[in-house]
Amino acid sequence: MDRIQQLEGFHRHLLGNGYSETASKNYRFRVSTFLKRRPEALGAGEDEARRIVEGYISELPRNTASTIPAAAVRRWWTYRFGKPYRERIVPSELRPDAAIDAEPAEFGKYLSIHGNIKPVTIRNRIASIKLFLHAVFPDGTFERRAITLHDFAGCHTAAATAEGASMRALQGSDLRSYIRFLRWKGMECVPLDAVSLNGPARREHTVPGRLSEEDFEALLASCDSGTVRGARDAAMALCMGMLGLRACDVANLALDDISWADGTIAVRGSKGRTGRVLPLGGRTGAALERYATMRGKAEGTRSLFLSTAGTPMRSHQVQTAEL
Repeated sequence: MDRIQQLEGFHRHLLGNGYSETASKNYRFRVSTFLKRRPEALGAGEDEARRIVEGYISELPRNTASTIPAAAVRRWWTYRFGKPYRERIVPSELRPDAAIDAEPAEFGKYLSIHGNIKPVTIRNRIASIKLFLHAVFPDGTFERRAITLHDFAGCHTAAATAEGASMRALQGSDLRSYIRFLRWKGMECVPLDAVSLNGPARREHTVPGRLSEEDFEALLASCDSGTVRGARDAAMALCMGMLGLRACDVANLALDDISWADGTIAVRGSKGRTGRVLPLGGRTGAALERYATMRGKAEGTRSLFLSTAGTPMRSHQVQTAEL
């Protein structure tokens, strides 16, 4: 079977197993690239093909972008030999990176409880963070508190030099999720704005994908916290900058979404159409408490943030207030 026939059979195999036409074409393209670079895989036996696949995957860049081509060539191996592709198990005492394995596993448990995302997204996110940790700790001597702001920024910047905006946005989402996990574990030293989503180009009137720490502090300083409007704008900015909420998430917040006793806030009806509970942090919690106290009671609405006219804030109003 030549390369074209194999690719066509692989494409039909994916469609028959529930993959969409777009995903099937993407996987076919990735495998086509693999077979052009490693043509010897076409006629290789099972064990030899596995070694070729493993060698190819080991050469891929250690960032989120590598998960798609890696998944594609593993799926090709499964199609070719009619059995699930399984990673070779190496005894833990021979693996210098064994200590790193526990962190992605714990991160996965966190996502399962607090992430409210699909299992396939959790698997991809775990794989992405595992690659990130191996890049930060190449010798396997993992220490959570040794991770720095520079590690996140450097990893995301390195990926940006070779990947498109959509892939960069995907990696940014994975890294921000891991930062939330670290903050949940008590590490406050890495702010959420260390990594921007910075995906496809945004319209000029929208909020920039990322502000530097100095610009963010300048934005907060520009809010007159002695007024209701200023206290509101500062609280909204902290929700977006420290908790990573979108403008629509902020606009949808209700006063009873805040658990003052637990120091958490519930985000409902977000992009994934599922809710999640986030730790507030001292600074954000104090800003929300200040605004809620100054705002007082508002009859006839559950909304937390109100316009100067007393109506619930909308997404575009949140964005305008932050500019």
